[in-house]
Amino acid sequence: MSELMTRKHGWILLALGFLSAIIAAKGIESPGYMDADYYYSMGLQWAAGRGGEEPFIWNYLNDPVSIPTTSHGYWSPLTAMLAGLAMRLFGDGFASAQIPFILATALLPFLVWRLALAMGQTSGSAAMAGFLALGPGFYLPFFVTSDAFSVYAILGVVLMLTLKQVSTKKSSVLWLIAGFTCGFAHLSRADGFLLLVIPIWYMISDRERVGKRLAGVILGYLLVMFPWFLRNTFLLNSMLPSGSTRTLWLLSYDEIFQFPVSGLTFERWSQAGLGEILAHRWSALMVILQRIAGENGLVFLGPFMLIGVLRSWKQVIVRCSIAFGAALIIVMVLIFPFVGARGGWFHSSAALMPLLWVMVPVGLEQSVAWVGQRRGWDIPRASTVFRTAAVILALVLTWGLYIFRVYGLGAGGEPWDAPAARYEDVHRIILARDPSPEVIAINNPPGFYHATGVHTVVLPNGGLNALEEVVERYAVSWIVLDRNHPSGYGGLYRQTDSLDGLTYETTVESHGASFILYRVNGNQP
Repeated sequence: MSELMTRKHGWILLALGFLSAIIAAKGIESPGYMDADYYYSMGLQWAAGRGGEEPFIWNYLNDPVSIPTTSHGYWSPLTAMLAGLAMRLFGDGFASAQIPFILATALLPFLVWRLALAMGQTSGSAAMAGFLALGPGFYLPFFVTSDAFSVYAILGVVLMLTLKQVSTKKSSVLWLIAGFTCGFAHLSRADGFLLLVIPIWYMISDRERVGKRLAGVILGYLLVMFPWFLRNTFLLNSMLPSGSTRTLWLLSYDEIFQFPVSGLTFERWSQAGLGEILAHRWSALMVILQRIAGENGLVFLGPFMLIGVLRSWKQVIVRCSIAFGAALIIVMVLIFPFVGARGGWFHSSAALMPLLWVMVPVGLEQSVAWVGQRRGWDIPRASTVFRTAAVILALVLTWGLYIFRVYGLGAGGEPWDAPAARYEDVHRIILARDPSPEVIAINNPPGFYHATGVHTVVLPNGGLNALEEVVERYAVSWIVLDRNHPSGYGGLYRQTDSLDGLTYETTVESHGASFILYRVNGNQP
């Protein structure tokens, strides 16, 4: 009877996973923000057989010469490839591009449930872990858009399930699969190589045939990544794009969009002084800790996750996964503090979420037992009540956050699809004045590109002098400013400053935002 009930839980989670993912995806009709815009735009490129080039420039870190430029000089390609494959099979359009991410989101509760069972949890506890993956809090809308979140979470749970098999099946193939999974993680995110911490730590802890196992992991990893390393070497003159390494020397987040990039050097960075450098890293640590509590722990689940980790510390997979999380924090705080605090941790910690969801029922039951013994509770019954209440609260919070985020409820909120609609409005106004605009400078080049098909470059950080250089170098014909313009553009946005070669054309009001349009004299066809 117990086995039948356990299997029933699996089927229920599978069905509800698909239902939840499809409903969540229905409310999102465009990528929504620049990362997802990038992957969708590049998915369109892959679907059209042009995945090797980007028809926009969203940063200048690789010092691109012209448009189009070599693709994936900063972000990894797997997410775009998946979106492109889906559009190749099912037709162009965002709904088709979402399909791989909908599938990943749908499968996640089932796989988390399987992980909980593999880690020795009872049927009820494993079901709770799976239901928590149905209510992933802040992650839900990001899981079903064209971004790496759900794919990364799937890779994390598949790696953990693979390593759990090692204790019962002495097969070298499992280590090859582990390396293969880590390779796909790196192909999906630049920091994905850190997932290698999990199998390497596992084999070191196990101390059995370390050399042979390590060889299997490395072979699996290289089977995925070596072709990409080779491609980067030929096209970008480096195994890893130089654009990513230049972010080591940032002194603010906005310097990701710096032009020219020759100023992003170690010498300039070191001259900022140890105090400023440490202050940036302290600030990043504080932000990441807040993100852990709010986004990963959904506030009320965090303590149970921590107790569950401590309670399960003897399990090797727990220690390995927490080692990965620690390595990720170190990298995000010490090496990439601006990117890490801004969203890098939120992205990459998705791979850790399956384990954290599995830890919640462990921590909850430990807490109920501790309190129940002192209060005289019926502990099994109390555990069931608290498990049910925690799942219901997680689901309510998840869908509440989803509604606020996607439909723009609340102070200062805006609908998820508003940016794409705005770009279409701006494009119509530009076309009325210029039937064939060549290159447009704007805050979000990938977003404007997939909405309009026009080549775009990002408004450069570095003030109006940098803007003049970008306009000349890339033959920019239009400049579009919004309220989130870079520092130094305020006068241009308010039309109190002028710049040689620019003519103010009009202001576009669209979906609660104002866009200031300038035509570049002399760069019209």
